[in-house]
Amino acid sequence: MQAGFTEAEIHAYRDDARAHILGKPSANRWTPPDRLKGTLLAIRAREIRRRVNGSRWAPPVVEVIEAAHG
Repeated sequence: MQAGFTEAEIHAYRDDARAHILGKPSANRWTPPDRLKGTLLAIRAREIRRRVNGSRWAPPVVEVIEAAHG
């Protein structure tokens, strides 16, 4: 309460505050490993999609130059 939190905030975040003080993971600081994997896979999928859609194959341009025989 001295830090300016209301009684409802103190009650709502009490367990997370205790976990933080004890150095244990809490809901505010812990992200499930599967969520991290999913995020990394989504980033990788966007990179692949960008690479595939951005580089369309085109036949090489060949210039025909006639040699002057003289």
